[in-house]
Amino acid sequence: GSGGRFPIPEVDRTAVLKAAKGCVHMKKSDHYCGTLDHYFQSIATVPAYHKEPYDPNVKKREGCFVFDVQAYNNGGSADKTVQERAAEFCSDERHPFYFTKELNVEPIIHFKASEKGYRLCQHFYGAMLFTDAAIDNYYKRFVRDYMRYHD
Repeated sequence: GSGGRFPIPEVDRTAVLKAAKGCVHMKKSDHYCGTLDHYFQSIATVPAYHKEPYDPNVKKREGCFVFDVQAYNNGGSADKTVQERAAEFCSDERHPFYFTKELNVEPIIHFKASEKGYRLCQHFYGAMLFTDAAIDNYYKRFVRDYMRYHD
């Protein structure tokens, strides 16, 4: 609302609220997903989890999310063992993106997944590495058991 933490500009309010209830990928629609996406990009932190700028000829583009305590506390800087493990997990197709405490304090994190070259077209268990095995197992089981994607 107008007095909330992330007010929607009056000029966009109707379109954003319509898209929030259910959106379609047709620009002429009253429920266009791009309206919601642009609003989120204007209020959220948009991490650079892909190589910029988009180039379809670059092989190692997609992000591979790595959650490691040391990297979290050191601005994404991990020791050699973690870097090697992340490189092996992420393979030649993806580059490691370390989740940091700077990113953690952001109230909204928005991934540009709807834009060409930024889709998160991979299974979550192949895209996220928690270097602590107990945490890795917990979150992957949680997602498997409780989250459903409805298109």
